[in-house]
Amino acid sequence: MKETTKKIVSKRLTKVVALVLMCVICTSGVITVTALSRDVTVLDGDKMYGLTTLNANPDAVLDRLGIEVSPEDSIECDEASAKITIKRAFDVTVEVDGKAKTVTMTEGTVADALEASKVDLKEGDQVVPFAATSLVPDMEIKVARGVEVTVEADGKSVKVKVPVTATVEAAVAAAD
Repeated sequence: MKETTKKIVSKRLTKVVALVLMCVICTSGVITVTALSRDVTVLDGDKMYGLTTLNANPDAVLDRLGIEVSPEDSIECDEASAKITIKRAFDVTVEVDGKAKTVTMTEGTVADALEASKVDLKEGDQVVPFAATSLVPDMEIKVARGVEVTVEADGKSVKVKVPVTATVEAAVAAAD
């Protein structure tokens, strides 16, 4: 009977050891996955998405969330904060010299859109809206070219450049 008892104890001990080993393996697996996973935040305009993942590759994260981006869109990744920001592309129309040109932008100012459309501003040119204005989708930017005028007053003649849309008062003020 002693031998039978030894076998029973040995089988039970083997089962207990196997169970403990399985628990250790499972626990270490959970700890490893938890340690390697990252909480990633995606900002897409006014929408915000969150995802816990082992793969923080931006393309993989966007694919997993079902977010599509176009080649013109801008994607910025901040690995330190695990944040992906999508800036969607939009069109802006620049009208100069009687011609309209559409440029695709993701951000910036009127001055940036003028640069992207290769508009060379000259003295006296007038830009509407102002060059420092932030861009918005479907914005229309107009450039009125400057013209040289001669202002004669009090026996003096002064040449000044003013926008083609300027008034006589604006030309006189520019001459002062």
